[in-house]
Amino acid sequence: MSTRSVLHLIILLFLLTNFVQAQLPSIPIDFESPSINYQFITFGGVEEEAIVPNPQPNSVNNSPSVFKFKKQDWAQTWGGVAIPLDNMIDFGIGACMEMSVFSPRSNVPILFKIEDTTSPPDMNGNPSVFAEISIPTISNNTWETLLFDFDSFAGFNPTNNYNQLVIFADFGNGGVVGGETYYFDNILNHLKVDSDCPDVINVGNYTHTADMNLHAENSLQSSGLVQSTIDITYKAGTQLCLESGFEVELGADFFADIESCCPQPLVWYEDADGDGFGNPYRTITGTNIQPAGYVCTPLDNTGYTTPTSYTGYNLVWSDEFDMNALDANVWWHDLGDGCPNVCGWGNNEIIWYQPQNATVYDDFLTIEAKQESAGGYNYTSSRIKTQGNQSFQYGRVDIRAKLPYSQGIWPALWMLGESISTIGWPSCGEIDIMELIGGANTDNTVFGTCHWNDNGHVFYGGNYALSNGIFADQFHVFSIIWDANEIKWLVDDIVYHVIDITPPELSEFHEPFFFIFNIAVGGNFPGYPDATTVVPQKMIVDYVRVFQ
Repeated sequence: MSTRSVLHLIILLFLLTNFVQAQLPSIPIDFESPSINYQFITFGGVEEEAIVPNPQPNSVNNSPSVFKFKKQDWAQTWGGVAIPLDNMIDFGIGACMEMSVFSPRSNVPILFKIEDTTSPPDMNGNPSVFAEISIPTISNNTWETLLFDFDSFAGFNPTNNYNQLVIFADFGNGGVVGGETYYFDNILNHLKVDSDCPDVINVGNYTHTADMNLHAENSLQSSGLVQSTIDITYKAGTQLCLESGFEVELGADFFADIESCCPQPLVWYEDADGDGFGNPYRTITGTNIQPAGYVCTPLDNTGYTTPTSYTGYNLVWSDEFDMNALDANVWWHDLGDGCPNVCGWGNNEIIWYQPQNATVYDDFLTIEAKQESAGGYNYTSSRIKTQGNQSFQYGRVDIRAKLPYSQGIWPALWMLGESISTIGWPSCGEIDIMELIGGANTDNTVFGTCHWNDNGHVFYGGNYALSNGIFADQFHVFSIIWDANEIKWLVDDIVYHVIDITPPELSEFHEPFFFIFNIAVGGNFPGYPDATTVVPQKMIVDYVRVFQ
């Protein structure tokens, strides 16, 4: 054989090898196979796309390899990535798709879109045949599974040639300072029988460790379900949701009746703000039909809580935030930047306070700090207070809240003396029930402090640090116990700081005080946002209670 022939043979083998490796992915996708030719088409400020090692394997996703991209700080609101498929998605086994997501923040909208690239382009050049669903993340910096029910999209047709996936992170919002990296894995579709019922929930013994065939039959003639029998391949370790009355055959010799995949009685949660997460305190039970304005998933209410009564105390006032607005008879707003009297609110804050950043829905008060232009500043938030409406001298105060985090973010739950309007600060006194100074090294620490006047500004404080996690992970209760002798600061009923207020120079602390809740951005205490800062940030307050 001539040298040229050998060279031609080598080239032919190279082309054949690459042809074999050029196969595009098909559903399901787990980003593990080196023989798949993944094509990632990024746009709108999404970059650094790659298949990388799993950043934090856990029980939700322990796969070695995952897909990631970074949404840059200059990204557009519609920045994302498209992934062409080798063939159309087979929706014969179900129109519910799921995806493992690792997000740097909770409550980030993940828009999952499927497109038919053979359809004519729309006016923006995108395929005109598509379906899309947006689901917010629940967790941050850990894997979770998001479920996308394409049956709920008005234009969805399972027979369309959906041959491309498109993923948008934080859809509708531009990039944040420093950009954010997102990870994705395990994209698949599966059975969804009842649109009123979650797809993948814990059904105990019906989770198996081996793949097997599954046959389900509906024995309820009045159920109204379109499908009466279903045959699918059961994937190891998954869990199934079936309407009451379905009987399930797993393999050749296992046969059982699943009465219902939903919690019994089924609980629906009121979702007043339409964010997909409901009020854990306002529920409807006992029906499989979804009531209007209700959802299956409650807002994550995990964390510490305290009772509504204590021995030797009476509950004299509380706000449980159980209306869909702030109580105007109790709360009012500090607005703007404090000018001309106290520009920067005395702390060189770089924020504009406005009422719309404080909302009450689903039995929670939410104060949100945003990066947006207002009043000549790049950040907005809310600062609410009870001055002139509710003030207290002595007692136990409990405030249950989930806090924000990140460099330059400064949430506070605090009190000022009602005399501030006549004698000013610090002579009026200040009790900081909770302050958190956002930052990678301080998101796990809160501060409790008193300020007063003794021939000048004087303060005395202590701090409490979590042994695991940060205060943004779940709810905690921040308390003071205040009497004529001392003030104690507590986190989750653990005392971490005490001040003796019997000396005459601390007379400020024997007068009525009112509440202030706010998130500041920047200032003397926290410093200022930098490339690591993540916004928006939320402080969510469950209740404030005063006992005397």
